[in-house]
This record gives sequence, structure tokens and C-alpha cells, in this order.
Amino acid sequence: KPDIVFFNFEIKIFGSLKAAIRFPLLLLLLRSKTKTVVTIHQILINKNKKEGWDLLEEKSLVNIPSFLLKIIIKLFIKVNCNLASKVIVLSPSAKQGLVEFFHIQEEKIIVSNLAMDYKIIPENKEEENDVLQEFQGKKIILCFGLVASRKGLEYAILAFNQIKDKLPDHVLVIAGINGGINQDYKNKLMEIINEHNLKNRVIFTGKISHDKVNTLFRISDMVIYPYLPYSGASYALFHAIHHKKPIIVTEIDVFTDILTKEMALFVNVKNSHEISNAILKLYENPNIKNELSHNISKISNKYSWYDVAQQHMKIFQSVNDEKK
Repeated sequence: KPDIVFFNFEIKIFGSLKAAIRFPLLLLLLRSKTKTVVTIHQILINKNKKEGWDLLEEKSLVNIPSFLLKIIIKLFIKVNCNLASKVIVLSPSAKQGLVEFFHIQEEKIIVSNLAMDYKIIPENKEEENDVLQEFQGKKIILCFGLVASRKGLEYAILAFNQIKDKLPDHVLVIAGINGGINQDYKNKLMEIINEHNLKNRVIFTGKISHDKVNTLFRISDMVIYPYLPYSGASYALFHAIHHKKPIIVTEIDVFTDILTKEMALFVNVKNSHEISNAILKLYENPNIKNELSHNISKISNKYSWYDVAQQHMKIFQSVNDEKK
């Protein structure tokens, strides 16, 4: 008989699709007994400046017609939010989307930061050495995170192809989670790689340990996040922030909510030419790289799990006070 039950929720990331389908039922059963707080990590919408809000094309979720999937997603997220006592989202744009698109009561929604562990020094020296040996003599341009269509990885690959001859010692490394998330999208990326004969220059690591992730970030030359627009937040971004790496990002809310023009190079969405120019700019101007690293170090201590925990305790307390 808890006072509050807290959930982290994202479709197909925290549990199977079958578990997700039953989630509203769980909230309904709990509603008569206790209060619930739900963090929704991905609300699957984007605000188009010309046409307003629309649902993302997430074909990897389930193989049904897009128009039907959009109806189900909209109903699903709306029901979950209405059944929860409080809803936490990870960016101001996500809150705006819940209010304007899903018509959730604004006072029910709270914006909280993401964060990550400050422990960036690898503990497993064998895994660290594996990475160092694999990329010995190479300079790394890193893309890190979930392999999903909204991450725009094809534009990073196309950008690298445009300048590969100017960067003979560089490789583009796509690290994190792939297989089992969106295999069709990964197959599409492999077709681009094969078409441009980039097999030895673009490397997928698959899902790797935290020690290998930290080693990759430490030795990488720069990090690219070529995401397409969506309302949410990027946990992957905080790795680059804590490692104080020069970053290239698309100019979308996910990044402008956290970074300024002094902390990263911003490029337009779906523009491989701008990405390639940004890569060359960092490669040819060490002073710019150092300046970006210095500026991003100013916020590297801002996003800690301690601060997030303190914020959540205040949320839980406010929910508990509402019960009385």
C-alpha cells in the first residue's frame, strides 16, 4: 500500500509492446488505491512551424497502417496522462505538445531535466583497451544513441561521404543500441554505406558497455547528433556534455533547450552539406573546438542525478500533500 507509485515509461524501450498495451489498465487499477506519477520519455510528436503539431512516423512500433497507428498513439498517450496523478516530461516543448496536441491539463504536467552519472573514467581496463586497440591510429567522429529513424543518421553518413577524402584518418562510428529497435532503418543505413563504399569508414558498434562508451567519448574527435525534429529530450547528449566534447547538432528544441550557439555548431535538419561543412570547420580550426569544449564545460555540472532526485522528491511531496 504505497503512498505513491512512480513509473518511467517509453513504448518498446522500458518493456515489451504487450506490456505497454497493459499499462493504462495498471494505472486504472492503481487509481482507486494510490497516487501515480509517470515520466513519459517520448510523446512521439513534433511541431511543424507551418502545419502545427503532428505525430511522428514510428513504423518500428508495430506493423499496422500509419493512419491507424497515429490514432492509437494519440489515444494511448492521452489515456495514460489522464489516468496519472502527475506527468513528468523532459523538455518544455514536450509539455507544450501535451497541452496543445493531446489537450492534457497544464497543471498536471511537470518538466524535469535528464542527467547522467559523472563517473566517466572506465573501470574495466580490458574493455577500455579493446576500444583503444580497435581504433588505434584512427580519429573518431562519433554518433551515439538509439538507432532510430528520428535520429537522422543517414545525413551524418552522407556528410562524411562528401569529405572522406579530406579526412583520411577519420572514421564515423555509430555507437549504442541497434538491432531489435528498428532493423529496417539500420538496413537502410547499410545500403547507403555500401552504395558509397564506406564499409571500412563507417562502423557500427552495436550495444556496448558503459566503459566502452566512456572510452569512445574520451578518444573521439567530435560528436554529431543529426536528429530530426521531435518533442522530447536526448539522454545521449549528456555523454558529450560531461565529456566536454565539441558537438554538431541540428537546430531543434531537443538541443536548443539546453545548448547555446556558443556551446555547439548548429545545422539545419536533413542537411548533409551543412554537417560536412561543420565537420571540416572543427577539423581545420582547433581553436573553435577548444572554445566549444570550454563553453560546454560551464554546464557539465548542471545536470546531475542528485539534482534530478531532489526535484523528484519535491514532486512526490506535492502529490502526497494533495492526497491529504
